[in-house]
Amino acid sequence: MCFQLSFAAYYIMTMIGTMTQSPELVTFAWRYFNYVNDAASLVNPISLLIVCKFVRTDFFEFLSGCKPKVTFSSPWNTSGISPIS
Repeated sequence: MCFQLSFAAYYIMTMIGTMTQSPELVTFAWRYFNYVNDAASLVNPISLLIVCKFVRTDFFEFLSGCKPKVTFSSPWNTSGISPIS
C-alpha cells in the first residue's frame, strides 16, 4: 500500500506541475519516481518470498538445483472411474 500511495503522489505532482507549468516540480516528481520505483523493485520480490510459501519453496529448489518429484493427482476423480466415457 505504501508504494501505491507513493506512485499516486508522483502522478499528483506531475499533474500539478504540468497544470501550473512548473518544470521544477515535474523534474522533482521524475526524480522522486526513480527512487520509489527502485525501492519497489527491491522490496516487492523480497516481500513475495516472505508471504507466499510455494514461491519460497520453488525459489529455494531453484537455488539448490534439486528437482522436486512430479506427482499426478486428480482431485475430482477419486473413485478410479474416468470422467470421459
